[in-house]
Amino acid sequence: MNFYIYTFHKFYPTFVLDINKLKKCKSLLSYINTVETQVGSISLGSLTRYFKYLTSQKIYINKLQIKNYELVLESRKIRCIWINKYLYSQLTLARSLWITIRTKTHQFGKLSLLPIGISVINEKMDIHRVTHEIYYGYCKKIELLTQNTKSTFGRKCTLYYKNRYYITIQEFFHI
Repeated sequence: MNFYIYTFHKFYPTFVLDINKLKKCKSLLSYINTVETQVGSISLGSLTRYFKYLTSQKIYINKLQIKNYELVLESRKIRCIWINKYLYSQLTLARSLWITIRTKTHQFGKLSLLPIGISVINEKMDIHRVTHEIYYGYCKKIELLTQNTKSTFGRKCTLYYKNRYYITIQEFFHI
């Protein structure tokens, strides 16, 4: 499986682990447990908050791409951002597909300059997250921008609000 992280930057996965099939891959479990532990430490909360604790510095986001697709009752938005420690030091890339849900009293899913996790905390939203896949591989563009040749991990998860699909997020980072 090949896919693009951002427009023309290809991600070359060494493996893509479907979380639902994890129990069936018993031969990989010893290796996966170390990867799952590393990724699990990040997946417990907001990735931005994790980097803030890791670096002890304020974290910034830099929007690369926003596309809007308007439908009758809901709007779909794609957001692609770099999470930065300094002005020119990229830590990780996150891409998200948002569905904006409009009700009479609220509009959920507004794109903002805040990271998703911080927005959810500020809005005091009760969400549920399901992780679908864990990626392991490399991307030449991320290696160049982060000046780091370590392998790239990633995850794909979906956020649900009131048992309804809300945001699908793909994040790529070094551990």
